[in-house]
Amino acid sequence: MTYKISLLIFNVQCLIILGALLSSFRMYYMCKPNYMKLFILYSIVANIVMVPLFFGTNKIFHIGFANGLNNLSIVFNYTFLVFFILFSMPDRKGITLMIIGYAISTCMIFFLLINKNLKIPIQSAFALNHFGLICYGTVYLIKIFFKIPEKLITEIPSFWVVMGVLICSTLSFPFVSILDFLRQNGIVYNNLLILNLPNIGYSIMYLFFIKAFKCSTRK
Repeated sequence: MTYKISLLIFNVQCLIILGALLSSFRMYYMCKPNYMKLFILYSIVANIVMVPLFFGTNKIFHIGFANGLNNLSIVFNYTFLVFFILFSMPDRKGITLMIIGYAISTCMIFFLLINKNLKIPIQSAFALNHFGLICYGTVYLIKIFFKIPEKLITEIPSFWVVMGVLICSTLSFPFVSILDFLRQNGIVYNNLLILNLPNIGYSIMYLFFIKAFKCSTRK
């Protein structure tokens, strides 16, 4: 039963990711601000990574490079989202320091990727990715709080993007940070809610992306 429910949650996540891609195509020609158009690239990459995982998880057919592709996509996802958040900051204070932080954390992610087996999910790299995004997302919200924009914050596309990223990373980080330890020590964890926190987090994030796309096309 636990496996079936987890599979359902994963498939719902895949459907939402596909929905985000379709929404990004729809908003491409009429979105404001223009930087939101970059999200079509993020959505395309997300679906390229998602399709092999979908087929393998549902046992339709096995694609050997699915986990490797997912692991390597961390660098792209992290880079894209960090610079999107930095570009969306209401002021430029501390940007240089945050870019240095990005460079250091990216090197650490690279180190984790090249020193482990890419054929299995490298949860420590995902954990570092989520921790970094929590930091940058929190800084964004603090800056927004102290420099309230002229229009409603819920009408700003970047707000929904950052909130989605922050919720996803906050839900995912505690569990993925200990997954490698559990696997190495042969510990099996079957709590349904905690086991599916990353998938739930990603589902929420992409739903928030769809909301951001709708905000970007609103006159």
